[in-house]
Amino acid sequence: VRDGIFNHKLSGKPSTLEGQAVSLSDRIAYLNHDVDDAVRANVISVNDLPKNVIEVLGKTSRERINKMISSVYETSYNQNYVKVSPEVDVAMTELRDFMFDNVYMMPTAKREEERAGNMFSAMYNYFTITPDKLPDYYKKLLNKYSLDVVICDYISSMTDRYAVYVFEQIFVPKNFLMR
Repeated sequence: VRDGIFNHKLSGKPSTLEGQAVSLSDRIAYLNHDVDDAVRANVISVNDLPKNVIEVLGKTSRERINKMISSVYETSYNQNYVKVSPEVDVAMTELRDFMFDNVYMMPTAKREEERAGNMFSAMYNYFTITPDKLPDYYKKLLNKYSLDVVICDYISSMTDRYAVYVFEQIFVPKNFLMR
């Protein structure tokens, strides 16, 4: 698992089957979550995705994830490696390139990056001052790890939606939340 985490970047070369599985799982997860987030934020539409990507992987998140995971299983079963088929690999690379060109590097995304950084910094500072407000699971980890490590682990475990939720719970007055 450590091998997969250490080599999780596309340029990394995990040396173990577990490392290859972690690396590929990370790639599958972030591609699909990022597409879903970009569609939900109206940065792109599903119809904007490259035609080849839709034809190979599918139009919905569920179809894409199913295709990618099925490809891992079919390609890797009884092999000494964990990977997707060449066709799925090409489509995943095309999707990644599309996301860089149309989402990650766009000025609107870069502006949001700064705001997200401010949100995470504020939460980090809050938990540094009030570690008793950490969830119980993370408070127990303080017996074994430093406060900085525990806070970073907690914040890095958050999904985008959960991070916004926690931020709202900490900093936004309750009567301001209109859900």
